[in-house]
Amino acid sequence: MQEQVKRDRAWHRRLANLLAYPYEDLDQEIKGWLDLSKAADRANLAKGLIAIANHGGGFVLIGFRENGGKYEPVEEDRPEDLSRYSQDCINGVVKRYAEPTFHCTVHIERSPKTGQEFPMIAVPGGNTVPIRAKHGSPDEKSLAKNGYYIRVPGPESRQIQTGEEWGKLLRRCILSSREELLDDIRNLLLGEKKSEDVDGSRLAARKRDERPETSEDTGVDSLGKFTKDSKQRWGMLVEARGLDSHSAARFPHGSRTVAYRVLGEFRRPSLPALRDIIQGVKGHETGWPPWLSLSGQEPSPHPFEGNLECWLFNKQFDDSPAHQDFWRASPDGMLFLVRGYEEDQNGCSSQGKEFDLTLPVWRVGECLLHAQRFALAIAPDSAEVQFRVVWKGLKGRQLVSRYRTVFPGRVSRQDRVESEIRVGAQGIGSNLAQLTWTLTRDLYEAFDLMVFPREAVAEELKRMLSGQ
Repeated sequence: MQEQVKRDRAWHRRLANLLAYPYEDLDQEIKGWLDLSKAADRANLAKGLIAIANHGGGFVLIGFRENGGKYEPVEEDRPEDLSRYSQDCINGVVKRYAEPTFHCTVHIERSPKTGQEFPMIAVPGGNTVPIRAKHGSPDEKSLAKNGYYIRVPGPESRQIQTGEEWGKLLRRCILSSREELLDDIRNLLLGEKKSEDVDGSRLAARKRDERPETSEDTGVDSLGKFTKDSKQRWGMLVEARGLDSHSAARFPHGSRTVAYRVLGEFRRPSLPALRDIIQGVKGHETGWPPWLSLSGQEPSPHPFEGNLECWLFNKQFDDSPAHQDFWRASPDGMLFLVRGYEEDQNGCSSQGKEFDLTLPVWRVGECLLHAQRFALAIAPDSAEVQFRVVWKGLKGRQLVSRYRTVFPGRVSRQDRVESEIRVGAQGIGSNLAQLTWTLTRDLYEAFDLMVFPREAVAEELKRMLSGQ
């Protein structure tokens, strides 16, 4: 029962974030109100569910439509109650139309902006075979019997049309099968105790006083130079916009920077291929994933001086620094991301004063998983990852939590904390809790020597992953 309560709280926070800032992407589809007593509407929903499942999982949000580039609630046709969107009803649609079937979870969430409730359908990924539509729509056009549907840039859900699209879907299924097999073998041969050994020299984070002269400020190492150049580029864009010093897009109260580099031999992708890889490895762990691009919408990734870059500067999200990401990606296997803190949303009394206890675990965990997927996509055989995270704007903040007990008065007296590891890409997922604990240990110590136990980190990551 307690575990279920924790899971519900995690989902509420995650889905409330999606409701506050709705957007369509390859792993998220938005629909108006559907009458699931009608075959045409059931087939319409099934098409989206199958496409997202074949894409690797995601969400369907009901009750919104696009208006001038923004998604707004649909007032007309809103049902008096939302029982038609019960979990049994949704999975009845899946059972009717999808082969093989899969289990969706339905969450009725209240919008933090309007107070209205909306259904959000979480669609699982990780399928080991492609999913087809075993029945079609009444007109056999919007949903074709025996059709295989995927998400494509636009974004939209449609049937597979090219061999390349088939290849991407099959590779995703093969990778899922491989991960299941590796997990089974790992559990049989190594057991859970093996994950406790990841503090060896190959994975250990280098402490600040032991680190060689390769920090991001010197620009000596490749990742440091890329990070420095990325920050300068972001600064140029901010200045060109003429944003005032209090704009959320300038992260006036602080920011988190994540950068990683794939080490090993791999073929340098073209910029279009790099864009496709980044879109393909995007995670589904949280509502606003790292290295996000709004597929087919502005702002979208574009080339600049041999790299890809994307600044999610959008007035739709101008009240929250946590939705104003700037990121860059290099064909040399380096990625950079800077994002503000959720605690600093405009209008909140916590701006610059509070620091959430559990969010760093979630943010580092999802970025590590992104690094694993990206590394294995470009260098599947022997890739290693150099991973660095920097928190800034910590001085004077107090550690708080809505879900865990924190003794009051734990305040950071330093402004910046940096952590780094180097790890084999294959081992990131199986050692996620240990790696995340290693990367966040110095951060928590900055708050009056706070110790966030490894077991608690593992619990938080389990909450984060519970929606997959």
